[in-house]
Amino acid sequence: MGSHRKGAALLLAAVGPFLPGSDGCTTTEYELDLRPEGSVLHRRLVVRRYQMKSGQRVPRVPMPEDLARIGALYPTPPAGAPVSPSFVGTFDRETPPDIGGGGRLLQLRTTLGTTWSYIERFGEAEDPAAALARTRRAIGEVTAALAGWLQYELRGHPARLRISEIEARVRTDLESVLLYAWAARSSRMERGARAGDEPGEPTRMGLFLVERGYVEAEELPRLVRAIRSGEADGRAASLMAFVQQWLSRELGCAPGDPLPAELDVLGDARRARDALEAYLRHRAKLEALASPVAPDGHRPGEPDGPIHELASNMDAILFDSGGSRASIGVLGSLLGRVREETVTVRLQLPTLPFATNGAWSARASAVEWKALPIVGMTLLPTVVYAHWSVPDAPYQRARFGRVALRGEPLAEYALWRAGLAAGDGERWDAMMDGLRPGTDLAHRLDTLRLGGGPTSDGDASDLAGPARDLLRSALAPTAPPKLLRPRPGTVDRRRPPDPREGVGARNQSP
Repeated sequence: MGSHRKGAALLLAAVGPFLPGSDGCTTTEYELDLRPEGSVLHRRLVVRRYQMKSGQRVPRVPMPEDLARIGALYPTPPAGAPVSPSFVGTFDRETPPDIGGGGRLLQLRTTLGTTWSYIERFGEAEDPAAALARTRRAIGEVTAALAGWLQYELRGHPARLRISEIEARVRTDLESVLLYAWAARSSRMERGARAGDEPGEPTRMGLFLVERGYVEAEELPRLVRAIRSGEADGRAASLMAFVQQWLSRELGCAPGDPLPAELDVLGDARRARDALEAYLRHRAKLEALASPVAPDGHRPGEPDGPIHELASNMDAILFDSGGSRASIGVLGSLLGRVREETVTVRLQLPTLPFATNGAWSARASAVEWKALPIVGMTLLPTVVYAHWSVPDAPYQRARFGRVALRGEPLAEYALWRAGLAAGDGERWDAMMDGLRPGTDLAHRLDTLRLGGGPTSDGDASDLAGPARDLLRSALAPTAPPKLLRPRPGTVDRRRPPDPREGVGARNQSP
């Protein structure tokens, strides 16, 4: 257990300078409003950029290169204020790569109604194996650099020589945590849950930290409070005090003993970040003396080179893992991001979708996806989708006496109809045109046939089978609803429980 706890000290001390509230962190937020009309998609994109300063978000003008890239995809120049320019355009079937990625709007028209499917990916797609390899390499470079800095700060302490072995274990555990985040985010996006909505993720990460010896279970509430206060305070005083006390214990200090002088640098996140930058610049100058020009042409001693390189590696770790701070749990909250990009999407619809990974807003008549992470060069890009159908009510009432197919059944019918050859489709539509409400409608449905020629066993195939089954099911008489009985093991709350009865007895039907 001793080596596990030492790993916690290294990790917490090393990542303190990268807390989410640190000055200089930038956030780019994209707000996307979509309105489908036939096969085209009306699109309005608003871009906002913020920079953290003294714990506050300060609006900044979006990057010129981003605006130029987006503007080249839209027919008119951006409108609105410089800090929140908006782009408006109409796109036929295919979405523009304005936020990276790509998407489609698919429309399937039939005489019974129309169904649509919208799907869009944000962020660049990439070979998962290459992204995983790059992430692991970045983790190694970041932990090695931070371990070197911590060794330098503890150069007068006898525990300094143990940091290398601690760093090796922390590196392995960090890879495991980020793979957890990858798997969790994949599952969450498939179910349509937003980052942070799943209580199981921070619980799993908390157990991981406890089992690996990074923190005692009783200390988790204190750590969470320190993290939350650090997000609002650029100096993160409470969290850095937590780190100082924790690291002092790992160095052999007894409870109540004064903190080692070597740990004074960790009393303030900004001070620690400045010390880290000074260490990296000093190390870069030494490297420059040995190798004036690196193989890639970068001069180690150039201004902002070392800290920028470390920040880029932090980006690679967090972006390639596919996780936001919440999806990485406690470690993700500690690591934060050097930069962050999110997208909020609103898709205006005339009806409730029958399938989506977004949230339906009846008031706005739209599907909404809020603050989704845009993970560039990631293992799993962010994908949003929605499927909906609108029946042709007059046509259906004229043939069936009511609207028989809507929602997902209408989508299944449209998909079947789109798969017919031109001649078969015309014959089927002609048969549908001839249907009328009445007592013989069920018999007329049974006579609908589309011959596709003999099958391998000699029987004549019938292409109309799937559509006929859908219509028969939709037009079948509706049975009266059955009275639901309480399930065994539940409490009947219509009357107060009788202490003389068992739970099962209270739930028996009279």
